Amino acid sequence: MINNQGAKGFPGAKQGAKGLNETYTKQELDAIFAKGQQIPGQNPAQVRKDDYGNVISRTAYGDDRSVQYHWEVDHKNPNGGDGVANLRPLNGRANASKSDGTHPAPKHMGKA
Repeated sequence: MINNQGAKGFPGAKQGAKGLNETYTKQELDAIFAKGQQIPGQNPAQVRKDDYGNVISRTAYGDDRSVQYHWEVDHKNPNGGDGVANLRPLNGRANASKSDGTHPAPKHMGKA
C-alpha cells in the first residue's frame, strides 16, 4: 500500500478545474478520484492511476505538486463544462504539461 501524508488543504484544496479559488466537496473529490484506473493489489479507495498511467493517491489531492502521487482535477473536454461528468483525476505535473501545450501528457510518477 502506498503511504502518503497528503497535500495541504485536503479535503477541499484550492486547485483544479474549478480554479485556484474554488473548492470541491469530499463527495465530488471521491467521485472524481473513482474515475482513475484501479491498480491490482492496491486499495481502490486510496490508490489509482490517472489516464496517463501515473499513480495517484486519494490523500495527495491539492496544490502542492511536490507531493508524491499528487493529483488535481482536470477537464476531459475544456469546453465540456464543470460538471463531475467532465472531470477526471490527473497527476499534477502531467496536468501542467498538458496545460502548457505538451500533449499527450508524459508520465511523471513511478509505478505502484
